[in-house]
Amino acid sequence: MKALTLWRPWPYAIFHLPPAVAKRVENRSWKPPAWLIGQRIAIHAGKHIDLEAAKFIKERAVEAWSRETLFSMDGPARDEGIIGTAILKGVVTQADMRVAMLAVTHRTVLRWFSGPFGWVLDDVRTLAKPIPCKGQRGLWDLPAELVGRLAA
Repeated sequence: MKALTLWRPWPYAIFHLPPAVAKRVENRSWKPPAWLIGQRIAIHAGKHIDLEAAKFIKERAVEAWSRETLFSMDGPARDEGIIGTAILKGVVTQADMRVAMLAVTHRTVLRWFSGPFGWVLDDVRTLAKPIPCKGQRGLWDLPAELVGRLAA
């Protein structure tokens, strides 16, 4: 299974915000490999905390994130390690988003897309407890023993 490390609190926006405002697109500067579309990937919350991202998330989902969570990084926003999985449903570009501007089904993507490539996430599953492990840059192979723990 492939894994992707994100700076915190971006994983929080994917796994812990209510569905109406949850982040369902991961912005990248590169397209995912075609063979990865339709596959489940693990999402790793890295050690790095991006406080500017926390402010951005609050603007996008103010009703779902308390001021205390934003500034203290309490609760699930502080979790490190593998915190969930999602199916990589597809990829969108800026041109795709112009076409989709009126589609209600794309509102959660529109809310969070900044491009140039948006990895669209589906069937998001939050783990009951994070699985500690060290992340890496880019796509990386989740060790087999950790893949087994995802199924448990």
